[in-house]
Amino acid sequence: MKAFLSTEVSLTNEEILSYYSKRWAIETYFRTAKVHLAMDRYQVRSAKAIDRYLTLLMFASMCCIYDGQGSKEA
Repeated sequence: MKAFLSTEVSLTNEEILSYYSKRWAIETYFRTAKVHLAMDRYQVRSAKAIDRYLTLLMFASMCCIYDGQGSKEA
């Protein structure tokens, strides 16, 4: 049995499930980023440092996503 909760009482069960299923990919990405890229332990204070870190994080994420998915032409 699974339960999906929402504080928005006007939503139907189907709408809640639809929103949850769309959100799931985002949640798994952040979990992966926290575990494998140490996103939860890195602290920066300036806007420039945040921009640099996010750029590096996005690049590392893309490398992880596309690893092994390149062209298979030989």
